Amino acid sequence: MRRLRHHLHRPSRQWQWPPPPRGRHPPQPQPQPQPPKRQPRPSPPRPRRSNPNSPSRPRPRPRPRVTLSAPGGRC
Repeated sequence: MRRLRHHLHRPSRQWQWPPPPRGRHPPQPQPQPQPPKRQPRPSPPRPRRSNPNSPSRPRPRPRPRVTLSAPGGRC
């Protein structure tokens, strides 16, 4: 039983898994160089139109007036 005890004894150095390769250090994966982000071109400031009824904005159609007669809809 003495031998068995000897084998069960934990070595002082922790066992590493997997064992480190001999010689040079393992090549570390290099981070992929990211392409430089494109700076969006600063658009020239658009002149604000003081006219609210500009032709660029479609005018909202006036809703047809619904006269509320009896609750329940049309007669």
